[in-house]
Amino acid sequence: MRIGEFFGNPESKRYAGSESHFWPFRSTLPVKRLLVCTIAVLATNQVALARSRDTVPLLTYQRESQALVDSLLPALSDASGQSGKPAAFRLSVLVTASQNPLQLEVNRQVDGALKLEISAAFFVFLDVLTDSVIVGDLAHRGSDVFTYADEVLAAARASTSTENSTPLPLPYFRRVGWSQSQYNAVFQSAAYAERRRNLHIQSIVWLLAHRFSSLPDTGAPSQTSTDSRSAEWVARAGYAPLPIPGVAMLYAVATDPATRDARQWRCRARQIETAGVDVLVRDRSVEPALSVSVSPAFIERWRALIEKVATAEDCAQLMP
Repeated sequence: MRIGEFFGNPESKRYAGSESHFWPFRSTLPVKRLLVCTIAVLATNQVALARSRDTVPLLTYQRESQALVDSLLPALSDASGQSGKPAAFRLSVLVTASQNPLQLEVNRQVDGALKLEISAAFFVFLDVLTDSVIVGDLAHRGSDVFTYADEVLAAARASTSTENSTPLPLPYFRRVGWSQSQYNAVFQSAAYAERRRNLHIQSIVWLLAHRFSSLPDTGAPSQTSTDSRSAEWVARAGYAPLPIPGVAMLYAVATDPATRDARQWRCRARQIETAGVDVLVRDRSVEPALSVSVSPAFIERWRALIEKVATAEDCAQLMP
């Protein structure tokens, strides 16, 4: 099974019945600029950047991430059911100079606005995971993408300790046996840029919705209800409520200090993805357009993919 078929797929892009709604108009330019920045990251050494004290890439990430969030937030705000309270959706993004890849903090300010702080290293790890999905698809090696994600997340956790004993694995294209020139050719293609753009936006929109939904005053008292609430919110905004599993795992590690090993972050990702599928199934039953654009086969393939992330049996004791 090719994992890449599930992400940036036309079926998920037509979730709201309109591609122009799925991609907010103002998102195009910021995403292209952010892509240029992250191309520079992935074409060099991710570890060096994650540990670098050079402020230039950090400032670029801060500026372009802010532009990206600004382009995505209106659709989320309109779909929130609380658009009459604009202060709740004034979201400022600060990409800090921290080398901690697990920095992902949202706080409500005195004026009611939200402030999201993300380290540049978090985006580096997110890009590494996104890149592995695309390369795994093209190389027909998607079956070990989750194993690779486990190694990336182990490195992320280790980098926050004083020992720092787990290095970030080599770029995924090395694992599948590609040369640098082969990878460069793919990396510079329009198809790669489009797929990565889709994955990047799809995961970031979900991330923003979930972080907001997890605040104590948003009416989502439990982890499960937060997953459902954020998935519903993302779907109302016209996006597929399905982040790539690797990003869901990274998010789990960044937001819950108790998530320490592969079994835990895989099971948490299973919860997140299952909530998204449940929303798709529910909405498909009441919206005729989705009965065509989101087929039963697509739903079943996605459920099979979730089983590859973690089985119900594996997670029974952790998350009953």
